[in-house]
Amino acid sequence: MNNSRIFILISLFYSLPNFSQDIHLLNTQQSLVYLNPSFAGSNGKIRLQNNYQTDYRGVYPFSTIRSCADFYVKALHGGIAFSFLHDNFNKGLQTTSMASLAYAQHLAFNEGKLKVIPSIEASYFKKQLDVNSISLGDLIDLRNNNIWINAGTLPQPEKTIVDMNAGLLVNYRALF
Repeated sequence: MNNSRIFILISLFYSLPNFSQDIHLLNTQQSLVYLNPSFAGSNGKIRLQNNYQTDYRGVYPFSTIRSCADFYVKALHGGIAFSFLHDNFNKGLQTTSMASLAYAQHLAFNEGKLKVIPSIEASYFKKQLDVNSISLGDLIDLRNNNIWINAGTLPQPEKTIVDMNAGLLVNYRALF
């Protein structure tokens, strides 16, 4: 592949629009389905995982709660996961709520030595902004106590987002 094709592929990748950012969790290894939806049902049993993170001391306090339940379904030869998340930033200035459903198909090859688990996850986000708590200092003329209404527009107070994710997990067990 020559350099012009690589440049075109990189340009196309970076031209895709980015609309959202995931909630920052410090210890993602404790939430496997958050890391990769292919972990749904990977242990063959029911698994419950909860994450809680808070910061009361910072300039912008926040608290994040994430819960996930996943299990293996023998009839489907796959795993299903349900996840819920709630994030409260700066005492309710911005809140994010999320519900997601993941399905992971468990495939075995070579007498069970090779396991391939492709997955898909659909998430529904609801982001809310308390626009009454926002104070835009450049809209206020302190000399005359005038508020400039037409100087700017406030963002939408509520937005919903549908997000689709995919994952792949490959496990090869060589017995020597």
